[in-house]
This record gives sequence, C-alpha cells and structure tokens, in this order.
Amino acid sequence: EMLSFWHAATRASFACVAPPPPPLVAPPPQALSAAFHRLLDSFVSLRPNERFLEYNRAFLPSFYGLLREMLDCPGGDDCLRVLVPHRNWEWAIKYVIVDTAEYVQLLQTPDQEPDPFAHTLRSLLRSSAGVNADWRLRTLGVALSSNKLLTNRANVLPLLVICMAGEEEVATACERGATAQLCACLDACGAALYEDARWETLLPIMALLAKCAGWLRHRTSDDARAEARRLTALGAW
Repeated sequence: EMLSFWHAATRASFACVAPPPPPLVAPPPQALSAAFHRLLDSFVSLRPNERFLEYNRAFLPSFYGLLREMLDCPGGDDCLRVLVPHRNWEWAIKYVIVDTAEYVQLLQTPDQEPDPFAHTLRSLLRSSAGVNADWRLRTLGVALSSNKLLTNRANVLPLLVICMAGEEEVATACERGATAQLCACLDACGAALYEDARWETLLPIMALLAKCAGWLRHRTSDDARAEARRLTALGAW
C-alpha cells in the first residue's frame, strides 16, 4: 500500500500548478537520486505461484510508476543516471519483460487496449535508450539471445523498436540473429495479422526488417571489419 500511496501522492503533486512547487515535486536533487537508488535496490520476486503473481500485478505498476514520476522531477537526470546501469533494471528487462511466461503482455502492442503500466515501462525504456548507446547494445543482446520474439512478441518487439535506433545497433542486432527471428515471426504470424488488419503489429516487424536489409546490402569495401561483420550476419541468416 505504501508504494501505491507514494505513487498517487507524487502524481497529485505534479497536478499542483500554483507556485511554489510542493516538496514532493522539488526535493533536493541529491535526496531525490538517493531515494531513487534505494527504491531501485528493492528486489522483485517472480516466483510462479498465484500469491506472488497477484502481488506483482497489483504493485509493480505503482513501483515502476513511482520511478517514472521521479524522473520527471527537477533533478530527474541524476535519477536516470542511476537507472541506466543498475543491475536490478537490467534484471527486470531480462526476466520481467523478455524471458517470461507470466508477464508476456506487459508492453503490449499499440493495437491493444491502452494500459498505463505498459506506457510507464515504455517510457522508462525510451528514457534509458535515449541517453546511452551501450545500454541499447546490451539490451539488444538480452532481447535477442533468449530467442523469445516468436513466443513473447508483445514485449520483445517494442524493445527491439526502441533499441535499434542507429547503424551500430542495427548491425549488432543482425549479428545476433534479429533478421532470422523477425522473418520467423512474420512467417508464423504474418497471415493472421494481415487477415485481422493488425497493422500496428505488422508495421514494426516490416520496418525492422527493412533496417536489417538496408545494413546487410550496404557494402563497405573500404572497411574490412564492417564488411566481415556484414558477411557473418548474412551467413548466419
């Protein structure tokens, strides 16, 4: 209940527009980042029994929602620098978002009903991806190494869209088998998605395949290492 209370209180503080800003919105930056770090040090248990599943369904939205609200506070940049390299955030991406059987609809696809928790997670992921290229490359490795795109498309596909932002990320994704996984997903689901006119799911798959194809077909004869990477990725596909 405390998580829900502080999440609601922080959101209510942001709704206050009359100056001066309330303390919840404008704490000293060092105090804010320290509190953010303590929150992020908390452990989430993923034991596959109904008691833990019910608890997580009830309070994970408040937990991550509170983290998201703190990023919007003055001094939120310091919190973001805590979030990006934190092991518990990397753990959550791997085990709560990617390598999961119980939470396969967390991020959802845009053609599904809107979910505030999905919006919160996407926002945290975009914030992390926007400030750190190394984070994008590490997260691509997590998203692709488990080979979960086909069975956990609702979570893994948005993660790939967020992380495959530049040429190096696309190259890394191709090397790690993104092209083959995307094609397998299209082969298995494409007809059904097309028949149901679920373009919001088909379009990201096609867009990511176009990015991969663009990198694979671009010959860089003056760069032996880049050419070797391209040929390796082509061979793996």
